[in-house]
Amino acid sequence: MRQRAALATGALCALLVPPLLVALRGGADLSLLGWRVSFYEAAVPAIALAGLIVLASRRPARDPRASWLTRAALLIFAAAVIGVYEPWDARAWYPEVHAFNVAWLGWITLGLASLAGRRVPAHGARRLTAGVVGLLVGAALWPAYLGLDRAHIARHLVNTITPRTSTDVILIVVDTLRADALELGMPDLIPGTMTRARTPSLAALAAESVVFRSAIAPAPWTVPSMSALFTGLYPSTIDSMKGASMSMRQFKSRPPLNPGLPRLAGALDTAGYVTTGYIKNSIISPGRGFEHGFGLYERVSGSGSDHHSARELVDAALRWAGPMAALRAADADRPYFLYLHFLDPHVDYQPPKDWWTPAALAYDGSVDGSSSTLRDATEEQAPPMPEADRAQWRELYSSEVSFLDHQLGRLFGELAERGLYSEDTLVVFTADHGEQFGEHGDWEHGDLHIENVRVPLMVRAPGQAPGVRDETVSLIDVAPTILALLGLPAMEHAEGIALTNDASFPARVIVTEYGERRRVSDGRWGLLVSENGKPRLYDLAEDPGELRNVAKQHPDQLSRLLDALSRHDARSRVELEELDSVTTAPRDLDAIRELGY
Repeated sequence: MRQRAALATGALCALLVPPLLVALRGGADLSLLGWRVSFYEAAVPAIALAGLIVLASRRPARDPRASWLTRAALLIFAAAVIGVYEPWDARAWYPEVHAFNVAWLGWITLGLASLAGRRVPAHGARRLTAGVVGLLVGAALWPAYLGLDRAHIARHLVNTITPRTSTDVILIVVDTLRADALELGMPDLIPGTMTRARTPSLAALAAESVVFRSAIAPAPWTVPSMSALFTGLYPSTIDSMKGASMSMRQFKSRPPLNPGLPRLAGALDTAGYVTTGYIKNSIISPGRGFEHGFGLYERVSGSGSDHHSARELVDAALRWAGPMAALRAADADRPYFLYLHFLDPHVDYQPPKDWWTPAALAYDGSVDGSSSTLRDATEEQAPPMPEADRAQWRELYSSEVSFLDHQLGRLFGELAERGLYSEDTLVVFTADHGEQFGEHGDWEHGDLHIENVRVPLMVRAPGQAPGVRDETVSLIDVAPTILALLGLPAMEHAEGIALTNDASFPARVIVTEYGERRRVSDGRWGLLVSENGKPRLYDLAEDPGELRNVAKQHPDQLSRLLDALSRHDARSRVELEELDSVTTAPRDLDAIRELGY
């Protein structure tokens, strides 16, 4: 029995060292022989490991009570180790128990065992030796874990199709990034309200790109907007269940993005690309259909939309860069497509303190950037929000964008060092939708006003001169644009167009869909139509913040845009077969709740 306890103690120590070391270095999601683990929390392995070391130093107790309590502590620490590795989703079997609480329970049990056997000498040579050996074995396991993860990535960076082009492609999507948070030459929607973020990395990218100053999202939330971006189709074409308006309760069992739809990743895979996606947003996790066409598609855990979220996503991309560089050394003409979906500007607005704006640091009120605080402050019965608090929410949002920009600079720099980023790399930078800060009475994102739908869009392509375009474009144009710039065939049925420098864009209006609500944008005018068909018209040249409804003053423009909307709704659409429902994993549901849905 004593020998088995010593071996168990040593084994548990060995298993806790790698997650502790990984977490102390910033954390990572690792794939170990097909087992996906997330090591971001250093406290749990540290607490459990310290308890096991204390347990190992104790001589086996002679008091029966102490003996049983010691065994119980060992079992509890074993449960904490299981919690660290998460071989299954803990919420699926015992909802409210977490490894952190289990680790402390082990310490409490160990303390009770010490009280029961306090007259026993505190030296257990056999277990102590096993614990020390376990620490050494754990230190050796750490690089082995990293090697297993590297091998996992390498196995998915495979494409045997002869490449049709050698141009690498990076698609960067930032969740909840409104266009006027960046210095792209656009006016403030409401002068003096939005703090422009410090973004030197994005400014450098913009100087090398074609910048579209009137890019419109096809929907004001992630799932329909990203579905449209990848397929070049409007959300109402893709989802007969009106996915653009679907509540989160319906979303939990909504059909995935139809695997039969042509999409950007599949087109690039067919063209010989190594296709990889790393995402932070749980609502587009693997299993929802967005992964089709990707050789490797993974959600990065750790921080949600707060703290070090951008750093963790960039870290994941840089772990991918090692195997990709090795593949490039063996297959020099093999191109890659890397899709990164950041979540930082999404509430919670809690970037690292070093990136707070001076105004955010000077604020001394109750705003902490959390979603719970925001919703408490904006619920129906809450008193009106003081202007200082409103300003702090915007300052924290801007600070998140600055931190994101810093991490993008790190990404580009380290990819360049590995030979994976150069002036010949095609880069597209955009957002899935915007964000609002009470401009029209609402917060976060959920209506069709300009702050929710106008997004940044930059396209940096080899051989394409940088510049600024003011034509109104849509995210449904992104996939056609990338394929056209690469000289690849267009996707079948795409409703978007290619935004290349040599293209003369046709006069068009862009529609944004949110269930029965619609928005029509043409650059100068914005038309919003409610569920009951009531229209509101805004003149963006005179009123960029959409504060004055001028439908009665401009009946000709109102009629023109309503006719365009009627043609949009009457268009022929791709016929899709019905899809079975899917089940959202409990862990993903937890992450969705953390985002406030």
